[in-house]
Amino acid sequence: MADGEHSVRLQRMSMQAVVGEPLAAGFVLDRLVEPRVTEAYRAIDPDRYDRLLDVPTLLALRLRRP
Repeated sequence: MADGEHSVRLQRMSMQAVVGEPLAAGFVLDRLVEPRVTEAYRAIDPDRYDRLLDVPTLLALRLRRP
């Protein structure tokens, strides 16, 4: 995009799809990380902090070919 703007596409998927589809395609799961909100964020936005503790917002997979 122009002028340094970026677009982020959000897509909701089941955990089965997120992990199962790459495994079915032959990948091996090396690591699964679900980053959590930090305690420092509580001072910035206490209401959102509480919601983010309960609702996963990001999942990172490290996959490799066998």
